[in-house]
Amino acid sequence: GIMTNTTKESDKNVFIKGKILNVPVQKYVANTEIYIKNKVVSATATAGNGEDTEQPQAEIELSYDGDITTGYHSRWSTNDLPIRLSYVFDDAGVNLDYITYCYKESQTPGNGAFGSVEIYLNKGGHGLGEKVMTYDFGKTGLTTSVKLDSQHTGVKSVTFIVRTSHSDTAGDGFAACAEMEFVEVQKNK
Repeated sequence: GIMTNTTKESDKNVFIKGKILNVPVQKYVANTEIYIKNKVVSATATAGNGEDTEQPQAEIELSYDGDITTGYHSRWSTNDLPIRLSYVFDDAGVNLDYITYCYKESQTPGNGAFGSVEIYLNKGGHGLGEKVMTYDFGKTGLTTSVKLDSQHTGVKSVTFIVRTSHSDTAGDGFAACAEMEFVEVQKNK
């Protein structure tokens, strides 16, 4: 057959699928595009009441360690929604085209699988920055890539405000994430 110059939707989850997991500079070359996984420098998880919300052995750092068998989970003891997850990049900022959220390796719905989430990009200064969208992950637990309206440059941090999640109907508002990935797409010249 004739080679087509289109990138399959499935290519968007290349990093999650482990083709090049645990490589310091993470990069994947498709037919027409190069995907670059931006490095997260630090992150925080904050409950609606302003307190930190991390379950022991499920700290926020585990959501950007390149390992989908480990992950972040908010405190089991309380309903912490809305939960604010902030990921910080280096001072120069990064270019960002899409974000991939992996709930768990199994991709089966369970406690903390994201529902409605507000996404903010900060390009400098204090606070959340600009709200770029509200996205509904559907509480399904499926790995999902969220494409931004266009490439955003100079992004210093991304904040997710998790408003709803799987199991929140019982009054238990959790958030969980095995891996959060922030991807830049370049044209493969």
